[in-house]
Amino acid sequence: MFRSYFKIAYRNITKQKAFSFINISGLAIGMACCLLILLYIQDELSYDSYHSKADRIYRAIEEVKFDGVGENSASMPFPFGPTVPTDFPDMVETSVRFFNFQAPTLLLEYGTNGEKRFNETRVFCVDSTVFQVFDYEIIKGDANSALNGPNKIVFTESMVEKYFGSEDPIGKTVRFENFVDCEVTAVMKDVPHNSHLQFDFLISFSTLPAFFGQQFLTTNWYWNPNWTYILLKENVQPSSLEEQFPSLVKKYFPNVIIDKTTISLQPLKDIHLHSHLDYEISPNSDISYIYIFSAVAVFVLLIACINFVNLTTARSTNRAKEVGMRKVLGAYKNQLVQQFLGESILLCFISAVAAIILVLISIPFFNNFAEKNIPINIFANIELLAGIILISLAVGFISGIYPAFYLSAFQPVKVLKGFLKTGKKGSFFRKFMVITQFSISVILIVGTVVAFNQVQYLRNKKLGFDKEQVIMLQAFRSNLAQWFETFRTKLSQNSRILNTTTMEDVIGSKYQSGTYIPEGSADNRQLQIPRLFVNFDFTETFDINILAGRTFSREFPADSGQTVLINKECATMFGWTPEEAVTKNINSFNQTLRVIGVVDNFNFASLHNPVSPFILQLPQGQFGYNFFSRYLAIKVSPGNVESVISFLKDTWEQTVPGRAFEFFFLDDELNKLYTAEERMGKVISVFSLFAILIACLGLFALASHIAEKRTKEIGIRKVLGSSEASIIKLLSIEFLQLIIIANLIAWPISYFALNNWLQNFAYRTSIEWWIFILAGIIAVTIALLTVSFQAYKAAILNPVECLRSE
Repeated sequence: MFRSYFKIAYRNITKQKAFSFINISGLAIGMACCLLILLYIQDELSYDSYHSKADRIYRAIEEVKFDGVGENSASMPFPFGPTVPTDFPDMVETSVRFFNFQAPTLLLEYGTNGEKRFNETRVFCVDSTVFQVFDYEIIKGDANSALNGPNKIVFTESMVEKYFGSEDPIGKTVRFENFVDCEVTAVMKDVPHNSHLQFDFLISFSTLPAFFGQQFLTTNWYWNPNWTYILLKENVQPSSLEEQFPSLVKKYFPNVIIDKTTISLQPLKDIHLHSHLDYEISPNSDISYIYIFSAVAVFVLLIACINFVNLTTARSTNRAKEVGMRKVLGAYKNQLVQQFLGESILLCFISAVAAIILVLISIPFFNNFAEKNIPINIFANIELLAGIILISLAVGFISGIYPAFYLSAFQPVKVLKGFLKTGKKGSFFRKFMVITQFSISVILIVGTVVAFNQVQYLRNKKLGFDKEQVIMLQAFRSNLAQWFETFRTKLSQNSRILNTTTMEDVIGSKYQSGTYIPEGSADNRQLQIPRLFVNFDFTETFDINILAGRTFSREFPADSGQTVLINKECATMFGWTPEEAVTKNINSFNQTLRVIGVVDNFNFASLHNPVSPFILQLPQGQFGYNFFSRYLAIKVSPGNVESVISFLKDTWEQTVPGRAFEFFFLDDELNKLYTAEERMGKVISVFSLFAILIACLGLFALASHIAEKRTKEIGIRKVLGSSEASIIKLLSIEFLQLIIIANLIAWPISYFALNNWLQNFAYRTSIEWWIFILAGIIAVTIALLTVSFQAYKAAILNPVECLRSE
């Protein structure tokens, strides 16, 4: 019996090749798009879950707030990590700290004369417990002793060839920061891509006393420069440990922040999608994008399924006589139902196989534009394969159930005599499906345009400082105080170089914070305020507007370490006008700082955050300039940048021979802040195109079917004098009405959904009326072109051919 069903299904597929191709290809493309998005979502949700103890690993986070102003930090003070397992041995198994000097790059050298010298961006000092907490695979060396002791380093597999080629790295010595020699004790597998902790080198934490001194590392509870991960014991709830943190804060933290500090635990697996704290170890994604991508996947699959159901039900009436004949020959209703359901499910499984092939072909391209590293072997993904089977069964059942019961209920005598009337219910159902399809398509078009506009808005918005034509050099731990003035003087001899300054972090991207007490505070109220250590010429380099007072100047030697610039928002918070703020004093760590100027508000962080109080400060003394000058900013005039970079490289190598020359452009770096939004826009736009393509395939086939059904009507109209244009209009007007209705439904839905998404941004584009009109025009144009082609084919038919059977 089933063999017979299969033969009949095969004959029907080959008999109606065009419709079968459209049906299968439309559903296959929809399934493939859905599978690619599901792979993306699955990859995002898998971050850090490969660690066997992931459910017991938590990151400690610290919130320090003064009257609502302060920081919510992903990092902790140095002593916190080892103190927690010591003070709470019944709850904590161990902990591990990650520290990277808060530096953009760290220098590693290998060779007698430093032949291999690189500024590395992914170097961390970690405790020896790192391999007890995390599942990093050691392929050479011993995990238990690899980082047990000072001056030891672990390489990842990909870095071994970079430094040592084919040599065995174990026992080799590399120089770290031109200061400490470290022995290579182990080699580990590269960190999986789905980890928020990305690194190439691990250096033993016990190496740090050579840089800071042991006492600083064990007693400084104010500075929070490292990320701390805690491994709880079995069956210990994180809330139990969090209840102990207030007593720990009172016991160890400095008085200035005891009452302002809250420590909590963040699950390891939540970090990638749910954490957007200050000083994140790396930029994270956002769970809201997972919801958006999930909606897109559902939308695309829904459009494909609607196509499949619409075309299957529309073409089913062509088989009415077949059903009548089979009934006359003794077929039962349940047999007919089984046959139609089987055919529908078979088509779905053919589509599923085609979808898998499309996914395998397209994954490399998808990885490239979505900036992912999803494995190509999806056959090992049991969950995904199960999903494909379930989708195929569900779509096959839904699309087959209606024609199965509808056709199996026909009376054979009436059918064989040609008395078959297609009811209004079927027509209404198909119209509803077309409206649904194009409503979704319009929503996706509007979403694509708004997402693109938001990314462009973020990239092009005036930040309050000039980010263009600024070349950034990395200068951490380069003894900048000894050579900067010489370097600056050499650069000033080039007419293309306008200004040179230094700063602690990248302006517009990162910042630090400090504790300040404004003059006139009745209760010496301390405030945690974002700040940035900078150098002379900072405001000139970035064209920051001075509202009152003056900027830092070499003509006033006392500016170094004794004066500050505050922004307008900070002056307002202190209760001062810009003019009143000038010559006011601010106390910080028992040091009096004089306000010499007020600058206009500028975006010192990403545009995800609103402008808040901010302080600019000059370092004090040689140590201050060396420690707080991590970047050089060089403003150049427009023109041939390559010649300027060549000049910078030569000057750098003459002045700072011990550091590799590396640079980046400030505007490029700031654009990276919106990578997640840009990626989302790209993904939505690509899959929106596929959604529209699928909808058009269905519309094309449906228009062809309707034109075929109305062939005799068209012939009669032509005999009675109707023009080709009027017939095209007749066949197109119904679809045009459906697309207009789809737009009217889609516009308010897309507006409210996108307006809700834009609320996540402190600065956002507006949703203009023309976006909806544009989406409507695109949908109507595509639909009319699709339908008109079939309408034209029907209109030019010879009426004799149309009426031949009459």
